[in-house]
Amino acid sequence: MIRRALDLARASATLELPLRSIEDVYTGAPAGVPAGVPAGGGAIPNVVHQTWVEPRVGRTHAAALRRFRRMNADHSFEFFDTPAMDAFMESSYADHPILEVYRNCVEGPAQTDIWRYCLLLERGGWYF
Repeated sequence: MIRRALDLARASATLELPLRSIEDVYTGAPAGVPAGVPAGGGAIPNVVHQTWVEPRVGRTHAAALRRFRRMNADHSFEFFDTPAMDAFMESSYADHPILEVYRNCVEGPAQTDIWRYCLLLERGGWYF
């Protein structure tokens, strides 16, 4: 709780607040570009998966995400917040032992790693 307060104070002091919504970044591929089709005929689908605890980030991060999106206009972008990550794991791995590992993981980054590996195994694509 203290760490979150310090992070918010630091973000406010550097003009990162208020947090900006990034929901507009996560749309399908542009018209005429079939979603999920490998770019350039490769084996990896042209979808980018990203995650954060919520779909709002600081000013600098939001600008960087929008720039990255423009640079990869032929890809669709999918965003998963914490509840969406949990829902994916519950629906896709309900009968698999990895679900208990995911649920019992106490370190957030390690839990995200488990989710990422499972997502890429099932759906393919890129994770950034």
